[in-house]
Amino acid sequence: MSEYKLKDKGIQANTEYTSAISTISYEVENGLYNGLNLEQINKQLEKFQRDGKFPSNLQLVDAFYDSKTSLSGVAFKDTTTGRVTIGMAGTNLDNGVIEKIKDLGADASIAFNGPTSSANYFSQGNQFIANLKEKYPIEAITGHSKGGRDVVVLGVAHNIPTIITYNPAPITHDFLQASTSLFVASPLKMGERSFKNADMKQQFLNYKGTIVHMVSNKDWLTSYSDLGRALYIGDRYTINNEKSHEVTGFLGKNEQSFIRSALEEHTQLGQVVGAEMAQAVTKKRLKEIKNLKKKFLKNGSTSLSASQEIYLDAAEAEALTEGMKYTLQEQITDLKKMYVDEIKSAGTLWNETLESARNVGSHLSENELIASLENGGVTVASILEKPMSKSEEALQKLTAIEESYDVLLVKIREAIQTQIEADTELASQLGGN
Repeated sequence: MSEYKLKDKGIQANTEYTSAISTISYEVENGLYNGLNLEQINKQLEKFQRDGKFPSNLQLVDAFYDSKTSLSGVAFKDTTTGRVTIGMAGTNLDNGVIEKIKDLGADASIAFNGPTSSANYFSQGNQFIANLKEKYPIEAITGHSKGGRDVVVLGVAHNIPTIITYNPAPITHDFLQASTSLFVASPLKMGERSFKNADMKQQFLNYKGTIVHMVSNKDWLTSYSDLGRALYIGDRYTINNEKSHEVTGFLGKNEQSFIRSALEEHTQLGQVVGAEMAQAVTKKRLKEIKNLKKKFLKNGSTSLSASQEIYLDAAEAEALTEGMKYTLQEQITDLKKMYVDEIKSAGTLWNETLESARNVGSHLSENELIASLENGGVTVASILEKPMSKSEEALQKLTAIEESYDVLLVKIREAIQTQIEADTELASQLGGN
């Protein structure tokens, strides 16, 4: 068999990376199906990069293809951040009749059964993501069509912070499930299906990340899905580009501008989000520091210089402090929201109390109403001022905690920079790092 050549799908060097990964995932699947290994695929991707046909900061780190189910996935590391985005191909019609049948069978299963992340269909996908988590901080997962549906199920199950889909299939379709239950599902199967759907919906309720669906206004899949009770989780953004279902429809200039704007406004891509990602980033940085120490010692040195020790200690302190900040950030954000809500609730409660009093004592003046309420122990201090004061004090303490980490990080980074500027040999070693 001749070596498969990855097709040029219209991706450019400046293509937004989730749409680039969603698009190239089909060609990576084609390469794996046709016998290419990761090294061969990577060489072709590197040529695309040299020719300006793929973002230069994306490095292929892993991929898989499950011949039993036709499920496939690919992972790219952003070399500027060290974080990984996973892409999963949708229904692929390029790989022969048998593979088409597998993909179409999976499409039917989505519509009629709504398999969960624990289904055999997702077995290799679960393992793929679990293996990646051991090595990299995973920032996002993305996919098109059936791949869009797959990444929502897997992204939620593995708590991946950001899920981006393009013209995705729905999670389930209640109308189609109900209609098939009448004809083909035994009571046992119906009960099993209901249990799986309930379990999956509970996972969605527990998920704290962001799900964004990019949809073309002429996408036939979305139009048909919306006719019945299709289940989509997340926020949908419709691009009025008069294009249909193909993933390449998102690569145009106007589409790319729309995608970048929506993702910048509604996601936290490029940031460390959540405790799990914070721990993965910290683990990666500590490993890099350990490798740097080995580099310092590899030239026959038996001990580190004073400058090297100071630098490594400071770098480790920076990594741990930043990791702790990001680990706590999600909890701090949740607590801040709670206290802001309590302040709003206190104001609402006081206004409702006054309104009720006005309705009962319509013959009284405002001062007389307030005096009557105070005689009954209902005061502006007890309902409004004290709760607001306590919540505002708690907010100030939380803000002080955030600022303390920022101040400490600034001091550590200043110490690192001072050390580098004072030691030209250390600066030279780090420059070649």
